[in-house]
Amino acid sequence: MRLWHRFIHPISAYFRRKRTDVILRHYPEIGEWSICDLGGSRHFWQEANLKVDPARVTILNISLDETDAYDHPELQAIPVLLYDGRNIPAKDKSFDLLVCNSVLEHVPPSDRAALCDEMRRVAKRIYLQTPAHEFPIEPHFILPFLHWFPRRVARGMARLGPWFILARPSKAAFAEYFDGTHLLTRTEVVRLFPDANVRSERLAGFLKSHLVFWEAPL
Repeated sequence: MRLWHRFIHPISAYFRRKRTDVILRHYPEIGEWSICDLGGSRHFWQEANLKVDPARVTILNISLDETDAYDHPELQAIPVLLYDGRNIPAKDKSFDLLVCNSVLEHVPPSDRAALCDEMRRVAKRIYLQTPAHEFPIEPHFILPFLHWFPRRVARGMARLGPWFILARPSKAAFAEYFDGTHLLTRTEVVRLFPDANVRSERLAGFLKSHLVFWEAPL
């Protein structure tokens, strides 16, 4: 996995920095808010440079394998809590902002609507980003058109891509990652958040990611 992380980290960091600018423009008061990072990690808050108080951030993840604090010891102050991927352990409107970055595509399609309802329940605002099915390059396996082929064909193609070659996953890890990744179309995102502002992140003219900005009604 180390070779893969060395390859993908500069790419993902570049796009995180771009999204940071979008978040700051949309939420200039973010430094004063309580924040839930759903499915995130500590290194996002290092790279994002959003200048938030670590004590105001709570990370919820289905795994507690947290080895990514890098060279910022203060990020260790951000609690990382285990949750079941469905029920968010928080009271109604507990957070001023819920951040969900590149997570929804890994949620089983049958569970997505319920999880989005949970996000709306616990947060006053939601910022969500998920890679677009419309983009010609599958971002997890870094292969063109992979996600546009039938799953049976795509499974074989994925074994020829950079992720498989550099990460060297076990057979079980490959199956879990491939079977658990389903990119969303804009139509699917709008259906999940019909009352939100859904924007498009573009690269070279192509729709790359869907960005959701939702606020609870007054």
